[in-house]
Amino acid sequence: MKSSDLGKGFVLKNAPHIDDLLQLLIMTNHYLSIRNQVPAFHADNVIAGDTNWIEKDYIKHLDKYL
Repeated sequence: MKSSDLGKGFVLKNAPHIDDLLQLLIMTNHYLSIRNQVPAFHADNVIAGDTNWIEKDYIKHLDKYL
């Protein structure tokens, strides 16, 4: 899905960030005392075009939080 699709569909309504969709999983992790979790990494338009940027951005994301 494209990042512009967030907030448009029934499931995505009022969900401007991918973490909003994962809120139940995040709350479950808090219940299990997993409080220091890495924020979700979201890559959109992975079918529509070049995806070479994903690995570089994902490594940068991990370096930032780990």
